[in-house]
Amino acid sequence: RNYFLVNADEDGGLRYKLQLSQVDAATLRAILDGKSLPEEPAQRVVDNFEYFLEQIEESDVSPEVIYRGLMRLLVVDVALDRSHDDPQLIFESLNSTGLDLSQSDLIRNFVLMGLPADEQEQLYHDHWRPMELVLSRSGEGDTFDKFLRAWLALRTGEVPNLRRGYEFFKRYRNLRRDESIGELVTDLHRCADNYAKVALGLETAAGLDGALHGLRALRIDAPMPFLLHAYALRDSGQLSEADLTTVVRLMESWLFRRAVCDIPSNVLSRTFATLRSQLDDEQLLESFSAYLVSRVGRQRFPRDEEFRAALVSRNLYDFKHRQYCLTLLENDGRKEMVRSGEYSIEHVLPQNEDLCPEWRAMLGADWQEVRERWLHTLGNLTLTGYNPELSDRPFFEKRDMVGGFADSPLRLNQSLAKAEVWNGEAIEQRAEELARKAIELWSAPVVPDAALPEVHEEVRSRRQPREGVEHFEMGPNVRALYEALLQAAELLGLDATVWQNSIGIGLPGAGRPYPITVFPRKKWLLLEFSLSFEDLADAPS
Repeated sequence: RNYFLVNADEDGGLRYKLQLSQVDAATLRAILDGKSLPEEPAQRVVDNFEYFLEQIEESDVSPEVIYRGLMRLLVVDVALDRSHDDPQLIFESLNSTGLDLSQSDLIRNFVLMGLPADEQEQLYHDHWRPMELVLSRSGEGDTFDKFLRAWLALRTGEVPNLRRGYEFFKRYRNLRRDESIGELVTDLHRCADNYAKVALGLETAAGLDGALHGLRALRIDAPMPFLLHAYALRDSGQLSEADLTTVVRLMESWLFRRAVCDIPSNVLSRTFATLRSQLDDEQLLESFSAYLVSRVGRQRFPRDEEFRAALVSRNLYDFKHRQYCLTLLENDGRKEMVRSGEYSIEHVLPQNEDLCPEWRAMLGADWQEVRERWLHTLGNLTLTGYNPELSDRPFFEKRDMVGGFADSPLRLNQSLAKAEVWNGEAIEQRAEELARKAIELWSAPVVPDAALPEVHEEVRSRRQPREGVEHFEMGPNVRALYEALLQAAELLGLDATVWQNSIGIGLPGAGRPYPITVFPRKKWLLLEFSLSFEDLADAPS
């Protein structure tokens, strides 16, 4: 006991040889001292202790043998001198030899390890532990890592891979040495609380939480950096709660319309990471609406007609957001919400290829073509709690039976309850009705016609070269660094072309893509090099 577990001559925290994090430490110390466990014990510590107890009690190995085995354990105690040793470097080396820690664990140690013990304790108690607690409510082990990725994207304009968050964080911190650790951790804590409101459903404002519920249902993480920025504007009073709610609903509409229209989503992460730089914080809702209206190509906000046509004609049954789509259509205007998990998706016209004679007669002579065309479309899908009972029955039986469409409390089934025939025309008509409702539910941004020329001019100007770099908020040291970079480029015969958000450096007249793109920031420069893999080579040693 005195060899491995406690220091008999010490008191307080120094009495225990193994030092764990706050919650884990309280549980371990209660076990060691034979006291009652904390109100919220560290379950993994308890589980491990009970596992070893069980193994010993069920084993026929004598206590003497177990004791001799314990005496073979070696405990290595590494003493460091802060004036010569780098604790974080040694920690990283040790971490590389076993099971990798999470990105959040690595970042926590990087942030706190170099501080005096009392400051470590204060920052951990006041900020880091509360972050761990609030983000652990998701029940998923990588939520903290996902938050850190969103925070890094917000601060840097880059979206790190989930497994490279620590690497990006170190680079960010090395470029921001003027910011104290206390300021950094305080900002992380504030953003973590807002992340939990958005991602974990902890928002207390009913209207805003209702809007976030729809966005969460899409299970798309890309907007998170921009939402953290919008929340910060709300917290500072620059953005009203009503406008923030509208921004969230517009974002949900944008994402869902794009998904329905099969617009590739691989541009979204980068889009949302840099979106704040393209909007006006003083008029965030107005500038966001204008931004959406002005998008083209793969970033576009699908207009009503494109959205309607895709909803009516596409295979919605194999669409990953099918349950979300039908549930929101059902709950539109309801105060008593229908829970999608209580219902399954029903094909009114059955999936069974061997249709009964009644169905073939109702569909007509070209019943196979009708079935092929409309089977999985919006007009032929609904929600029901009687899927097995409805099965492949003829339409009139599905309509009139107990639990059938006429007996259903769901609004999606009201038109089915009144239908006298179910064929291609009826399916298309119901799809059109639901699509009109969807256009209102996932509404487009409203930008006054008078403002549209100004919006398009702003977009056009962003795509044109700029005169000078005065619009960049570079600090004096960064501006001097940029001037030195520009002089070196000129010596190599390269030109610099200034754009709204970046500066391209390359051969005269070559245009995009540039070999070097510079992204100026207030306190640092980000350089992006366009090189093929074959051009990369280590310098000879």
